[in-house]
Amino acid sequence: MNTFANLPEIVEQLSRDGLTKCLPHINHGLEKEALRQDDLGHLSQKAHPQALGSTLTNSYITTDYSEALIEFITPVFKDTPELLDFLYELHSYSAQELPEGESFWCHSMPCIITEEENIPIAEYGSSNIGMMKHVYRRGLAWRYTRRMQTIAGIHFNFSYADETWSFLHRQSKTELSLQDYKSERYFDLIRNFQRSSWLLFYLFGASPALCKSFLSDDTPNELESLDDCTAYLPYATSLRMSDLGYTNKEQQALAISFNSPQEYVNGLSCAIKKPSHEFESIGIKVDGEYRQLNNNVLQIENEFYSIVRPKRTTKSGEKPSVALRQRGVEYIEIRMLDINPFDTIGISEKQSNFLDLFMLSCLLQPSPTISDEEAKRISENQHRIITEGRRPNLKLCTASGEAPFTELAKQVCQSLSSSAELLDQSMNTSRYSDSLSTYSELIDKPEKTPSGKILKELTNKKISYYTFAKELSASHNSTFKNRKVRPELLQKFCAEAARSLLAQKEIEESDELSFEDFLINYFSQDQ
Repeated sequence: MNTFANLPEIVEQLSRDGLTKCLPHINHGLEKEALRQDDLGHLSQKAHPQALGSTLTNSYITTDYSEALIEFITPVFKDTPELLDFLYELHSYSAQELPEGESFWCHSMPCIITEEENIPIAEYGSSNIGMMKHVYRRGLAWRYTRRMQTIAGIHFNFSYADETWSFLHRQSKTELSLQDYKSERYFDLIRNFQRSSWLLFYLFGASPALCKSFLSDDTPNELESLDDCTAYLPYATSLRMSDLGYTNKEQQALAISFNSPQEYVNGLSCAIKKPSHEFESIGIKVDGEYRQLNNNVLQIENEFYSIVRPKRTTKSGEKPSVALRQRGVEYIEIRMLDINPFDTIGISEKQSNFLDLFMLSCLLQPSPTISDEEAKRISENQHRIITEGRRPNLKLCTASGEAPFTELAKQVCQSLSSSAELLDQSMNTSRYSDSLSTYSELIDKPEKTPSGKILKELTNKKISYYTFAKELSASHNSTFKNRKVRPELLQKFCAEAARSLLAQKEIEESDELSFEDFLINYFSQDQ
C-alpha cells in the first residue's frame, strides 16, 4: 500500500529534465484557530476585542464558529521561516490586545465548557453578508451542537509557483490549457494525499485526550476515563478528527468524489441543493428568527468536512463552487492538522518542511481514480490511526489484505527520500532530508509523537488534561505577551484593524437588498 512506490524513478527522470530549477518557490499560507479563555480556563463570554478590528473584514484576524474562537490568517509566503514568524507576531499582537484576564488556549480540544448556551456564536455585524455568516453558524449549532464547533485546528494552504506548473505542463504534452492541467493535477495530488493521510495523522495528531466538560450526557463515545476530569483513548492520535469532532453522517452518504474537478463541483452543488429530512425538522425561520440558511445536506459549501480540499480565492459574495468551476483550482487546503501544544504557535518549521515534501510526492506520483472499495479502505485506515494509531502491532488495510503499520510507514518514508533530496538540491539546503529523518524515527517511537508525549505527561505527572493544557497555555501566553512586536508589523496590524472597522461600516451602509433577497441571489449564482 505504498502510494509512492514508483516515486524514486519518477523524481530521477524529472530531475534530469530540469524540474530542480523550478521548485524553489512554493507558496504557503496558514489559518490557525485559538480559543480565548478566562483566567479560570473557561471559554470566554466576552465579545471579540474591538482593538483587533472587524471579524468580517480584517485580513489577518477573524473568528471561526464561536465569538471566542479567534482565527489568524497569514498572507502567502514563499519562505517558511517568514511565514511562521508572521504567525508568531500575529499571536503576540493579539494576545497583548485581549481583555484583562484573558489569554489563548493553545490546544485543539477546548478549555472548560459549561452549558451549551454558554458557547457564544460569532457575530459579524448587521450587513447581509455578516448576517449570512452568523446564521450559517446558527445552523451548525442546531445540526451538530455548539460544542463540536469549539475544536481548533490549523489549515495549511499550499500551491506551486507558475514556473513549476509551466515545466510540468510542457513535460506532459497535454492538450489541456495550463489552468485545466493545474486543476487536474491538484486533484491527482488530493487523491494521493487521501491515500497516505494516515501517516500524517500518526506523526502530527495531538489530541489523544480531552476535558470531560466537552462531553454532554448524550454524547456517544467509547472513551475511557484517565481521571475524574479527563477522557481519552490509550492509543489515540487525534480525537479532534474522530467521531467526536468534525463528522456528518449525511455527508458520508453523499460520497463526494475527488476523481475529477467536475465530479467534485457537481457533488458540492448537489449537496447544497439536496434537502435533508433530519435538518428539515429544525426549521429555517422559526418565530421570525433564522435557525439555518436552508434545510439542505449542506447549507453552503464550507460545511463540507474534508481533510483536504481544492480552493480558489472567491470574490465578495461568490460561491466557492462557482469560483472553482469558472477559474479552476488555485491552491490546496490541508485541514486535518491538530495544534501541537509543544510548539508555541502550534506548528514548526520542520513540520512545514515535511508537508512540503509529502505534497510534492503526492503530486509527482501517478494517481488513479479512487473506487468505492478503495474509498472504504482509506476511511478505515484513517479511523484506525486516529483512534489507535500508537497501538503495538497495529495493522492497516491494503488491496491485498492487512499489513503492519510500521512496515507500511517505513516503505512510504523510504520513497519520500527522493522528494526530500530533490527539494534539498533545488534550494541548496538539507532541511527536507533532516525533516524526513526526524519524523521517520517516530515510526518505531510512538511515545515521541505529539499524542504520545501528551499522554506521557498526563500519566507520569498524574495530572488532568485541563491542568496540563492550562499550564502549557500559560507558558505560551507569557511568551506572546512579553514579546515585542516588530514596529513595522505592529503598524500594519493596527492599520488593518482600523481599516476593517471602516470597511464593515461601509458594507452595512451600502446594503440595498433585504436579507431574504440577498440569500436568493447568493444561492442562484450557479443557475
